[in-house]
Amino acid sequence: MKLSLIITVITLIISTALIYFLSLQNKIAGSGDKSKSYFAFNWKSVSYSRDIMQYWKNDSKRTKAIKNIVYLDYAFMIIYSSYFCFMLFQQHAHQSRTWLKHWLIAGLFGIILCLLTDAIQDYKIYRYIVSNDIVNEMRGYTYFKWSCFLFGIIPLIISVLMSD
Repeated sequence: MKLSLIITVITLIISTALIYFLSLQNKIAGSGDKSKSYFAFNWKSVSYSRDIMQYWKNDSKRTKAIKNIVYLDYAFMIIYSSYFCFMLFQQHAHQSRTWLKHWLIAGLFGIILCLLTDAIQDYKIYRYIVSNDIVNEMRGYTYFKWSCFLFGIIPLIISVLMSD
């Protein structure tokens, strides 16, 4: 379990730094207005998301901030997905309950689906910011991504709580 602790600490440090830089870029993207932030874009209606996209495109600093957010988010995706997949495998290897071993594997697929959905969502946002494509519904990606994430970590949490 020493390796798990080391990896957890390293992951927390890197994740904290990435989240800090994401937050800085998000403030630039929204010019201090949270309702125009990257995070708001993914949770709002299509018409509101289109307004936010136009707002970003009207200023080169905001456009650059969105591009930076996408790049940073890809780095964050690599970190969180690698960490959770590693932890799911670790718990699977040390788990004696067969039913929980199956759920840990299912959780692995949840994390992979979360990663793929997040990557597609970021790709679409990048395409929107660099092209004249019409912004479509983004909330479906957001809901699906978070559902997959929960599906991935719930078996991990149960396994940690029920550890022998």
